[in-house]
Amino acid sequence: MTKGGSSLDPEVTIVKLDFPGGFGGFSTLSVPADSTITKLIIKIDGISALPTSRIKDQNGNLLYAGANGQTNVTESDFGTVTLMEIVNPTPGLYFIEKNINTYWKVEVRAVSELDFSAQLMISDANSDTLTEIEGRPTVGENVTVIVTVSLPENVTSVSDLVLLNSKGTTLTNSKLQKYSGHKQGVYYCNVIIPPEDFQIAIDGEDGQATQFRRLHTKLISPVLIKLDIHPFPNPLYMGRNFIIQYTVTNLGAGLTEILTSIRDSQQFAVIPFNKTHQLAAGANITDMFVLHGGATPGITTSVTITAEPLTSGNSNFQYSIFSLTTEDPSNKTPDTTPPDCNITKVIGSCSGVTQCDCNMTVVTTKLEIFDIGEGIKTISYGGSGGNGVNFTHKPFIAGLELSQGTVIAKLVADCCRASEDITLTDWTSTSTCTVPVNPSWTPGPCTTTPPPTTTTGPTTDSSTSVTTDSSTSNAGTTSVRSTNGQTGGGSVTSTLSVTQTGSNAAASQSGGVNPTSSSSAVTTTVTSASSSSNSNGSENGLSTTWKIVIATSATAISVAALFTGGILLRKKFTSVSPN
Repeated sequence: MTKGGSSLDPEVTIVKLDFPGGFGGFSTLSVPADSTITKLIIKIDGISALPTSRIKDQNGNLLYAGANGQTNVTESDFGTVTLMEIVNPTPGLYFIEKNINTYWKVEVRAVSELDFSAQLMISDANSDTLTEIEGRPTVGENVTVIVTVSLPENVTSVSDLVLLNSKGTTLTNSKLQKYSGHKQGVYYCNVIIPPEDFQIAIDGEDGQATQFRRLHTKLISPVLIKLDIHPFPNPLYMGRNFIIQYTVTNLGAGLTEILTSIRDSQQFAVIPFNKTHQLAAGANITDMFVLHGGATPGITTSVTITAEPLTSGNSNFQYSIFSLTTEDPSNKTPDTTPPDCNITKVIGSCSGVTQCDCNMTVVTTKLEIFDIGEGIKTISYGGSGGNGVNFTHKPFIAGLELSQGTVIAKLVADCCRASEDITLTDWTSTSTCTVPVNPSWTPGPCTTTPPPTTTTGPTTDSSTSVTTDSSTSNAGTTSVRSTNGQTGGGSVTSTLSVTQTGSNAAASQSGGVNPTSSSSAVTTTVTSASSSSNSNGSENGLSTTWKIVIATSATAISVAALFTGGILLRKKFTSVSPN
């Protein structure tokens, strides 16, 4: 095969490693040179002194420059570094020999069109497709490596994928397979991400069955942090919030403090730009950053989200980079779905309450508020419940869409209402979330029915007396007194007193009529007293005393009436007491 290389061909790396001294100071490093190489460049750094190396070709010939050396070999020294270039090297293995027990750094590059690219892929959780890892791979993660060779027509096989540490020591070696269904030169294998920085190399054979190796020297730094950026339900609209929701997971063995940060090229990010999370081993948390779209459509901003451990031995940070472009919301299909709510828990009951005690019982209702489409804009309570209603909700970012989460809310209300309304809005519609409290409630006055009572009838105690004397007084008196105590059962006492004065008192006792009697007096007293401990009616204002005093002149008519009454009384007493 004719080599058509030129100075414009890219440089590739074949070997880069730390080359320690071997037993007795002698050691050998083999370097493959394939048929696509137009120049082989061997660089040896002796660290503390210029290295005294020997380089041999595949036939064991010592290579050196000068009049007695090979014409295609040049050598140069730079302090502790020696450099050898071999133009159009013969394909095969070259050997670097060291006969002293010293530490060297060796790097072998070549000019060649044969190279490769590698992608670290993971299986999509929702399908069998592979997606490229965003950011850095995580320690212990099982990934698929897709290898694409740049000159497949000049390659017989690509056999191995090799992971090497930063010193060039092999960590793992995995067999590559052809990726069926893809174009020529695509291979794959599965690897477990090691717990340290690593490089990727491939081994194979060129079209002449000569061994080749290509090495990507850029170190890949695995992390103990997983950072997942959630899908975006809406574009970045002008003048609106854009929520970037993420989940960060601690894959380390102990408690780790993780700092998450956001920055973007157009400075659309809204404070706070940094958040700190304390995560135990295996724990995760979901949070968000916010952008606010600018006033001009078509502006693209590059966004970087990072997650960095602050209390872990592994200081590698995780990251995600993506771009967003502002759009005019008026050009999109209108959002016709209003915000909604869902009751998740009810604590308490209004069963059995009345208008008189409804304010003594409360019902607590927990609910989720959400929106499908452009996201929630506002949540408000404008009811007239006063102190009888308390509505609260968790803070949220305007534009929160159902796929990004819900707003947790709580309504605490007494039972003096059937329901309460919460007003919800997005950018195109308004809706009402009705929260039942006491569905059977009917407004009205507080009315009560007094309990039944038992009434005890009063007892009556009455006495009548008639008294006469021989006084010559010309006055007669009749007195009636009624005293009512406090309410309740009681007794009534009536007293009738008849006093007769005059010269014929004896005649009144015998029932006779004495027209010459000068005067008579009748006094009647009626007293009613309650069973209360305080029976003094005049003090409590609950008794009335009547006293009627009738003084009459001694006339024949009054004397006749007096004796007629006496006769009647006597007849009554006689009928009750025959003796």
